[in-house]
Amino acid sequence: MPFHGSFAPTSAFTLPTVLLIEDDPLFAELVEGYLEAGAGAVAGADVAGFRVLRAATLEQGLAVLHGTGPGAGEEDGGGADVVLLDLSLGDSDGLATLEAVIDHAPGVPVVVLTGDASERMALQAVRRGAQDYLVKADMRPVSLRRALLYALERRSTLTALLQAGSAVSGLLDSLNAAAAVVEAVRDSSGAVTGFAWCLGNRSCQRLLGLDVAAVEGRPLHDTLPWYADSGLPAALERVADGYGDIDRELTVVIAGQTRWLHVSAVRLSGGRLGGGRLAVTLEDITERHQHQERLRFLATRDPLTGLPNRTLFQDHLEEAVSRAERGSQRAAVLYIDLDHFKTINDTMGHSTGDRVLQDVARRLEMISPPEAFISHLSGDEFAVLLPRVSDEAEVTAAAAAVLKHLEQPFVIDGREIFISGSIGVVLYPDSARNPNGLMRNVDAAVHHAKRQGRNTYSVYSEHLSHEMVRRLHLETGLRRALERGEMRVVFQPKMDLATGQISGAEALLRWDSRELGAVSPVEFIPVAEDTGMIIAIGEWVLEEVCRWLARWNRQGHRPVRVAVNLSARQFRDPLLVERVKAIVAAAGVSARQLEFELTESVLVENATEATKALWALRGLGVTLSVDDFGTGYSSLSYLKRFPIDALKIDQSFVRDLPDSSDDKAIVRAIILMGRSLDLALVAEGVETQAQADFLKANQCTYAQGYLFARPISGPEFEAFMVGCDDDLELGVG
Repeated sequence: MPFHGSFAPTSAFTLPTVLLIEDDPLFAELVEGYLEAGAGAVAGADVAGFRVLRAATLEQGLAVLHGTGPGAGEEDGGGADVVLLDLSLGDSDGLATLEAVIDHAPGVPVVVLTGDASERMALQAVRRGAQDYLVKADMRPVSLRRALLYALERRSTLTALLQAGSAVSGLLDSLNAAAAVVEAVRDSSGAVTGFAWCLGNRSCQRLLGLDVAAVEGRPLHDTLPWYADSGLPAALERVADGYGDIDRELTVVIAGQTRWLHVSAVRLSGGRLGGGRLAVTLEDITERHQHQERLRFLATRDPLTGLPNRTLFQDHLEEAVSRAERGSQRAAVLYIDLDHFKTINDTMGHSTGDRVLQDVARRLEMISPPEAFISHLSGDEFAVLLPRVSDEAEVTAAAAAVLKHLEQPFVIDGREIFISGSIGVVLYPDSARNPNGLMRNVDAAVHHAKRQGRNTYSVYSEHLSHEMVRRLHLETGLRRALERGEMRVVFQPKMDLATGQISGAEALLRWDSRELGAVSPVEFIPVAEDTGMIIAIGEWVLEEVCRWLARWNRQGHRPVRVAVNLSARQFRDPLLVERVKAIVAAAGVSARQLEFELTESVLVENATEATKALWALRGLGVTLSVDDFGTGYSSLSYLKRFPIDALKIDQSFVRDLPDSSDDKAIVRAIILMGRSLDLALVAEGVETQAQADFLKANQCTYAQGYLFARPISGPEFEAFMVGCDDDLELGVG
């Protein structure tokens, strides 16, 4: 009996049977080899191979189909599941061969073979009922197996058994999809004028709201409101006239809801032109379609904010540049990087941070012009594409508006959260003439905005391009600086203003690059911080300082304390305390000989974590000081909260002493604040005796600057100590 149902083998040992009717023995051998198990496998197919029955004449082939020919015994299941038919045989030729096979086995799909390169005969065969055709000269294993598998699939259980009379209803009801048989209605000339219901399963009621038994004989267009406009009438007509099958998706409205249906239809009546019955299946694929839509959404949209993601933004940028180029117009991009957003996540939790990002997205949508394309690129980064702008002033006005709206507080669960942004601005074609260049240069612009102090915008210029190249050279050089031995530590003495004696030193880092020459710390430290290289560099500096301290201790010098600057990234390093402990132990020095200098911004960025870290360092015996005091928050509350030992008065307040009345007032206030909290005071950048005298008169404890000594090497610092009074008081045990 013909192969029915799913087109995988019915068991682990049963393969679909192909009846090959071919009078050329060599070609038949080739085809049989192609169809062996595993040969030319089709991706996604469950069939491992085929069982092949061969017939050299039409007569032999029909005998096999009747179950009486060689190889068609009962033990083999009889007959064939699909016929592979050569149209030119010794005992039959052309379309008559096909018609004979279809007439003798109407339920068995036929794939024809033709040597006619024009394919005209093969196309006529398909119209007469063949499922597919293959040109012998072009046939390959994969195409052969695919054609056979598809033919089997199209003649599924429904196709093979719908003519079985009383068994049809039970079979239809076993299917999940709505399945039905419809009859073509023809006029006197044989032209199809419509289709009427014949049979249907229970799923027709569930999916279509239709009891087919109750509407048997009625036209489809009278019973399905969406049918006439669905495109199905013409498609079904082609199937009825032998021009292939239907396998398509369509959208319809059923009971007021939009549904996606997968529709397939095949002709059931004999293979000659004029057959009237079609088997139609309709499967509700709405959930699958919605899932696919969701996947497409996730591929191009940010799931948190709903905004287009970087991929979709890049596509729109390319389109905007192309349009601007054709129309000799200008376009612009605003690249928005939220300032210190990590602090919100760290202090208030990621759920709060997510809600802030969502609110930022809504504000950008609210204030942007209708033609703007807004994207959430990643993390705390957004972009606004302005596809048509008149001049730079229009774009900078838009950037200023974004900054203004970001400054307004975000209210999350009744709590006000303040945030700002740094914005990079590029214009086409001024900043670059292609999308990649625009994105590269807008990145440079936003970094420049951050270096300018944040909460501002920066328009890209050629100067920024040079800065980017310089930064790249710095980053490349920094990665090799330590291994090349290009780094060195110098020491600037710190003097006791009351005694005039040395009280310690500040360790400063110098980089003498082979390619770049002497590079200022002001230039390379931010790069090291941004790239994370500051961790390795900072560890090396600490090792060098401890190495020199150990050497000076061995030489019998009175113990001195050396201050080392800690950057924000170093201070956040969870292994900082362990690193310090290991380094001082390896060098054999006391942690009490170390002082760490931190800026105010580092301390207040995450006050809770900062407090823990400071107390852990204090537990080792390290002295702690606030660097550049007076340039940041300068809050008594955090000075009281943190275990701080000293304040360093920034040189910007010292430079114009004692002539500037404002600076004198500020310095006196800082000294008074420090002394009230029992903190030591260190003035930086002291260059004149008048400055030193003012500081001493106002009870500033220590000072450092060119008045006393420039930063000097380790051996030079040794000599400096020797020249000082041996009986200095350091307060170091």
